[in-house]
Amino acid sequence: MDFDKALKIIVSQAGGRTIEVVVDAGSALIGSGGHCDIRLGPEDVAVEQLYFENQPGGLFAEVRANFPHVLVDRVPFQRGRVLDGRVFKIGKLEIQAQLVESQQKRRKSEERVRPGLLVLAALVLGLGVYAITARHGSTEGSDYQDAPPLFDATAVDCPYTSPGGAEDAVQTWLRDAAGRHERAPFSPQDGVEAVGLYRHAESCLKQLGRAQEAEQVSTGADSLATRLEKDFHVHRVRLSRALATGDTAAAQHEVSLLRGYLAKRGTVFAGWLDYLDRRLGLQGKDGK
Repeated sequence: MDFDKALKIIVSQAGGRTIEVVVDAGSALIGSGGHCDIRLGPEDVAVEQLYFENQPGGLFAEVRANFPHVLVDRVPFQRGRVLDGRVFKIGKLEIQAQLVESQQKRRKSEERVRPGLLVLAALVLGLGVYAITARHGSTEGSDYQDAPPLFDATAVDCPYTSPGGAEDAVQTWLRDAAGRHERAPFSPQDGVEAVGLYRHAESCLKQLGRAQEAEQVSTGADSLATRLEKDFHVHRVRLSRALATGDTAAAQHEVSLLRGYLAKRGTVFAGWLDYLDRRLGLQGKDGK
C-alpha cells in the first residue's frame, strides 16, 4: 500500500457542474451524513452511501446502503476493486475515484488539514454537493450574507382530510408548540420548530372553518418568527466580527448558537457552519 497516495473524487451530474476533491487520506466516505468526508444532498444519497479505501491490492469501493442503488455499467454494485475510468452512478450523479499524489508533503509551510475534516461545506450549484478542498482561502472569513431565511414562505397545507383527524392534530401541535415557544429564548431550535407547528395548526384550523383561531395562531407564529430572524441576523453579524478580529473563542460561541437555528437543515450555510466549527476547534487545539 502506497501511503503517499491520496484519493481524488470526481462528482458530476448530467447538465450540471463537476467538482473534484482530493482527500489526503487512505479512505473517503461519501454520503449525506455530517461525518462523511464528502457530503452530498440527502435527496441524492443515503447517510452513508459509498466508501473508497486504498488497500494493498489497490483502490476498492464498497456500497454502504442498498438504496439508492449504486450502478456500474448499469449493474448494481456492492464491493470490488476500482478500475481506471470506472464510473459509479447514483441516480443522476456520476462518481469517479482514483489514487493521486498526496499533497501532505507539500503542506509543511501551509496549514495542515486532518483527514475526515477535509470536505464539508460549499454547495455546488445544480448538484446538492457539499465540498471544500484543502485550501479554504477567504471562505473562513465569509459571513455568507446570502444565507437563506429561517422560514419558508410557502403556505402549509393541512395533511388531514377528516375533521376529526384535523382537530386532534391541531390540539397536539398547539400543545407541542406552546412548550417549544416557552423554551425558545434558551433553545433556538425549539423556537424554529414551534413556528412550523403553529403553521400546521393554522392550516388545519382554516380547513375546519375556524378562521378567527387560525388568525390568532398566525399572529403568534409571525411574532416568534420575526424575533428569531432578528436574533439569527445578530449572531451572524457577531460571528463575522469575531472572524475578522481573530477571536476564536467568540467565533466558536456564535457558531454554536447559529447551528441551533439550523438543526436538521442541509443548507449551504448549515454546511459551512459545520466546517467552521471543526476548523475553529482545530485552531483552538493548536493554540492559534
